Order: sequence, then C-alpha cells, then structure tokens
Amino acid sequence: MLLSIIVYSSLALTLFALGWHLSQREAKLKAATGQTLPFWSWEIILSIVIFATVAGARYHTGYDHAMYLGQYVSYQKYGFFTRDFEPLFMWVTQLMAGAHIHYFFYFALWAAIELTLLYYALNNYKSLIPWVALIIVLGPTFVHLMNTVRQGVVECSVPLLFLLVRDKKYLQFSVLVILLAMVHATAVLLFALCLVRWKVVPATFRNWTIILFITATIVGVMPFWLEWFTRLTHSLMDGSLIHYGSEMSINEHHFTVSIGPARVAMLFCQLMVLWLAKDMLMFFRDNRLLHLITMGAAVYVIGSSLMCNTTNFYQRPFELFIVCFVLILAATVFYLLKSGKKMLAFLLIVLNATPLIFAIIKAHLYPIASNLPTLYHFCFNQ
Repeated sequence: MLLSIIVYSSLALTLFALGWHLSQREAKLKAATGQTLPFWSWEIILSIVIFATVAGARYHTGYDHAMYLGQYVSYQKYGFFTRDFEPLFMWVTQLMAGAHIHYFFYFALWAAIELTLLYYALNNYKSLIPWVALIIVLGPTFVHLMNTVRQGVVECSVPLLFLLVRDKKYLQFSVLVILLAMVHATAVLLFALCLVRWKVVPATFRNWTIILFITATIVGVMPFWLEWFTRLTHSLMDGSLIHYGSEMSINEHHFTVSIGPARVAMLFCQLMVLWLAKDMLMFFRDNRLLHLITMGAAVYVIGSSLMCNTTNFYQRPFELFIVCFVLILAATVFYLLKSGKKMLAFLLIVLNATPLIFAIIKAHLYPIASNLPTLYHFCFNQ
C-alpha cells in the first residue's frame, strides 16, 4: 500500500513539475519573441521516459495485462501465440519477444506511445499538460491504460484525431486510424469522426447533457433493456456479423459496478465537469479543439454510465473517449484556478483521485485477486 502511494504520487508530481516548467518556459518565450517551443523539448522527452519506465516496471495490472504478458512470455519460450492479434501489434510483439527483450521494455514502449500521442495533441496547449498528467496518474485512468495496452493506445490517439479533423487533414487522419486499427480493431469506429463538423457547443449543451447523464446513470444501474436489445438484434440479424457480435456480448463476462463512495465521487466529478463545461469553453473562447473534445467527453460520460453494468462489447465504443474526459477535466481545473475558484478546482482533483485512493485501501484490506491490480507491483520482484 505504501509503495503504491509513493509510486503514484511521485510519478504524478514529477510529471506535473515537468509539464509546469515546460508551460512556464514557453510562456516566457512567447512574451519575449512570440515564438513557441518545439514538441520534442527536454521536458517532454523526460516525461515520456519516466512515464514509460514506471509503466513498464508495473506488474499484475489486471486481466488484460496478464494476458499480454502471458502471450509475450509464451512467444519467447515456444515461438507462437495462443490467440490472434492485429498485424501491427503482433509484429511488434514478435519482434521484441523474438529478440528475447525483457517485457519491461515491451510494456514501456506501449506506454511511451500512449503519452506521446496524447502530449502531441496538446502541443499548442502546453498550459494543460501538467494538469492532464496529474489527473491521469492520480485517477483511475493510469491503471486503465496500463491494463488495456492496445485499447489504451487507441484511446490516447483520439484527441490527436480530433485535431486532424479540426484542421481538415483527412488523409493523415485516415492513415493514423488504419495504423491504430492494426493495433486494436475498435479503432475503425473512429472513422466516424470524419463526419464531425466543428460547431460551437450550443447554449443548451449543459441542460441536455445533465439530463442525459442523470438518465443514463439511473438506467445503467439495472440495464434491463439490454436483453431486449440483444433479442431484437438476434431476430433482425440472424446469421450475420452483427448477430455474431451480439452472441459474443451475451457470452462475455458481465461487469457489476457497485454504488459506493468511489463511484459516487466519480459520478459527482463527471456531473460537475458537464455543468462547468460551457463556462470553461467560454474562458478558452473559440478553441475549436476543446469544443470537439468536450463532445467526446460527453459521449464517454453518458455512454459509460449507461453501459457500466454490461460487458466489454457494449462499453468499449464509449471507453474510446475516456481520455477526452481527462482533457476536459484538466481544462476545467485550469479554468477554475485562473478564475480564482481554487477550492472548486481542488475538489475536482480530489474527486478524480478518490476511486484510486479507495481502490488502494480496499486492495490492502481485502487482498483478493480482483482488488490487487490497483496496487503497484514491481515486475522485477516476480
């Protein structure tokens, strides 16, 4: 428990300090010359290296991570996988495992790719970087990204994809989505972002998102409609690919999310972010990227609440936008601090950190298999 607290807090504060130094250094450069710093500054490089090191040295981060580790070690020993992966992910795994590189470097590589994609999208918004780092590490997102690996790479790319859509760089957008789909197939869903046309978040955004969020949260507690939907899908798409997908969703393990202090804290944090979103966007004026990412964050918050007690099949499309919520939360904290509302900003940070704090305490008091992945375990001790 103490190790977990030390590692998480040290990583969060270190990344925050590096991001803060970067943003202040660029602000001074802008004031003096009107120029900006290049992306590959020493603060960014050091942040990626430290993040990748801590992530790579992590062990037993959850079911998916254990599966990837098992496949990596299996390939090193026997020269084959026991399941299929997308071609690019498989090629990287074969290359590193075949060279008998320790799995620390393998997981560190994917973590480095995740943070690089995310930070690159924020290259023109460096003032947000320290808050994004703090919120990722001191919240549930870091553990999620380290467990999902492939999906985490796709999730961290969504802000960059929104940036390409904003700038109408559809060729680069398509190439990136294709590459991501060769890491995790769910990335093909992100082609839908090509259809997005930038509009200022409407004045009714707050009202509608709050209503939808509360409704989704209540309905998501007992998703009785899911069985009806699945049966309807079976009857309409019998023998098709969609039918196969529905069959998968039935046979998958169903998640049950309990309503405890950690869950309530996160719901309240999400509710506050939705409530403050319009004011935050007005503070950033016509920042087109934040408007797009705010829409993505709303999709994640509402969709994940609606599907929280279902399966991965239904949750995954909404989880693709989890990093959008992190960015909007960071932007909201930044806005509150600049507006002199420091206590409210601190409250949002605490609410975001509450699930991780409770999970660490729970894993310490009740060390069962489902709780332990929250704790930090060094791979070199195994």
